[in-house]
Amino acid sequence: MKKIDHFYKNLSIDKLIDVLNSWEPDSPGTMAHELTKCVKGYNNSNDEADYFELYLWELLLSGEFFLNLKEYFTINSYYRNEINEKMWNMSYVLYCKKDKKHRLINNEACGLNANDIFSILDTISDRDLKKIQKTFRYPPIEFNSPTSHLHSYHMSILDGFIEKNYDSLFADKDQEDFFTKPKKPYYFICGNFNLDKEDREDNKEAIELEHVDVAPNPSTPDDSTPDEETKSNPWIGLVVLLVGLFMVGKLAIRNEWFQNNQNSNLGQQSLTQEKLEKSKKIIESLKESLMKQEK
Repeated sequence: MKKIDHFYKNLSIDKLIDVLNSWEPDSPGTMAHELTKCVKGYNNSNDEADYFELYLWELLLSGEFFLNLKEYFTINSYYRNEINEKMWNMSYVLYCKKDKKHRLINNEACGLNANDIFSILDTISDRDLKKIQKTFRYPPIEFNSPTSHLHSYHMSILDGFIEKNYDSLFADKDQEDFFTKPKKPYYFICGNFNLDKEDREDNKEAIELEHVDVAPNPSTPDDSTPDEETKSNPWIGLVVLLVGLFMVGKLAIRNEWFQNNQNSNLGQQSLTQEKLEKSKKIIESLKESLMKQEK
């Protein structure tokens, strides 16, 4: 199976949405790496140069990464601007059918790919967006078509992003006309950013990569299950439980002593109640594990 096919087949949409919800502006490469963590069984054992992640990077910028998940995502609008030969922005409005939210995604290109910044400038529910679109009008847009108002909300956010992000350049009289003779809106509506034949040829190595299954490392224990020795000898579990109970009791005594001396310098070393509660939870977990073994 091709690595790209394995990627999409084993991608967790819920984890992907979590990544989108918690995303802070960073490079597209960082986003691509985060997405690999959403895929069960993903590894780069046959891709030490990370060609595949670079390909994901390209798919993120074009939006095709999401279009390939058409059961869950659509892209409704594309925007871009060209500040100069080394600076431009590409943006698209991503709609997720699962959480019913529109996300305004922007990639800020600054000459070298390593300087790109991938951002989610806005997230709004489908219900709220439809309400806003009924009345919201952004004056810089020429409303010369029945669909012009559909761009007002997002174009206003994009303009705000430009003015805030490039404020120092707008104040510099030696800059390009984009800043010295500003004209809103700063973005224009455009067609899709899909990769062309040349782009796909450049990513040929990543596209043709095969998925390779990697056996779990036996030296790395699974924290969620007892090790084999513990499962085969329940007495070990009992000993662990008793030691744990002893430690909790000891912690409780020390905590009480420190609380009684909290006004002294020694009181500054007191164990927090949070640590005590954490220890209790560990013991409860040990108890449950032991009970399962006895069954």
